[in-house]
Amino acid sequence: MKKGVMGEVLPLQSVSGFMKNHFRIAIEHVGDEHYPFTVSDLLDPSARSTIFDLQAAQLGHPNLQVVGTLFAKRYSVLFTGLIASMDLFDYPLSSSLSDMRFRIIERAAMEYQAIPASSELLPYTDLQERKEKRTEYSQQLRRSTEALFRSVSAQTGVSPKVMWSLVAHQLRQYYARLQNARDLEVPAERLSLALAEQGILMAQGNDNPLALHLRSVSHPLYPDTRIYVRRYCCMAFKIKQHGYCSTCPGVSETERLKMLFGEKRS
Repeated sequence: MKKGVMGEVLPLQSVSGFMKNHFRIAIEHVGDEHYPFTVSDLLDPSARSTIFDLQAAQLGHPNLQVVGTLFAKRYSVLFTGLIASMDLFDYPLSSSLSDMRFRIIERAAMEYQAIPASSELLPYTDLQERKEKRTEYSQQLRRSTEALFRSVSAQTGVSPKVMWSLVAHQLRQYYARLQNARDLEVPAERLSLALAEQGILMAQGNDNPLALHLRSVSHPLYPDTRIYVRRYCCMAFKIKQHGYCSTCPGVSETERLKMLFGEKRS
């Protein structure tokens, strides 16, 4: 059990349910055999070859650059979920690649399992201590992700710069959603703090790969909602029956608007 904003008691079950619904992350205290791979497996040439061969087969055997780019797009959901767990619940999950597990489901999509970093929650009222802990965590997560992307690049030929851009896009979209959180049962004070702290992760300087400027457009139905356009294509259009994404840099603005209208109706 933990206390959230305004004295609300938030059981781990509630946190777990939110993370699973929004980020496909199950929170457990020990590894689960239902998630057969660890992210650290991708650092091993033999294991990563097995994993990418499995994903390639589910995607219809496109070239490895497509597989690697789509992997990074999907990994960005896990990365963003780890940040959201702290933003919204003060609940740090382990940033160690060996503690992150995943399973591959249909069409090479992934579901994840994470374990708590410790029993200690992120401080909510001591903002200086909170900033220090968040900065340390962000640096650890960046270092582990850098090692992962170097290994994925060696296997697939996808540039780490492209993979980082997909993570940056996912984070931008996440924070844009927090600014207009119509469907999140999160107190306004909590949202304001999360938005104020996003600079810890995406600060300019020090070769931060997340400090990436992305063009944004207004949603045609909700003008106060920003939709960020990716810096690089995620390559999903090369998969049969997928097509382009509404955030793709390669589509015209007219086509983008049509897709955004369609997404909201579905």
